[in-house]
Amino acid sequence: MEYFTRWSAVFFSRNQINSVYRSKFISILLLVSSLLFLSACGSSGNGNEGSNNTPSIPISGYVIDGPISNSSVTLHRINADGSIGEQVAGPFVTDENGKWSGSTQGISSILVVVASGGQYTDDATGEVVTLTSEETMNSWYDPAKPDRNRVVSPITDSLWQMVQKDVS
Repeated sequence: MEYFTRWSAVFFSRNQINSVYRSKFISILLLVSSLLFLSACGSSGNGNEGSNNTPSIPISGYVIDGPISNSSVTLHRINADGSIGEQVAGPFVTDENGKWSGSTQGISSILVVVASGGQYTDDATGEVVTLTSEETMNSWYDPAKPDRNRVVSPITDSLWQMVQKDVS
């Protein structure tokens, strides 16, 4: 029995350590991504981002905590201090499956996706939960990887908050 107790303590400690390293790795990865984005903010461009002479780019995604319907989704620039900046697209409204879609023009930088309000069915109780417009969840949209960042959820919101704390 003593052997089992010692081994489980080592195993638990390893899991705990792996969890800490995994958490740190995700934080550092998001921080580095954000810093790379912010370093590009000051670069000289042609000023056409978002102008009418650039083609419209379709964008879409999902808002979930269970599917959240009737949520208002907007896309914003990220300010140098990591805060949410100017709105560049939306509002788009989610359907009964939590899906939103729309288009934007000539965006080449990472944007913040802000989902506010809506309603979903609580998995535990089966009751419909209505969110106010002040209740928001955030994620990001990288136009270089449009198929990889299509979800706004409590997890992406937590990651966004961690990055904001690291940047500010």
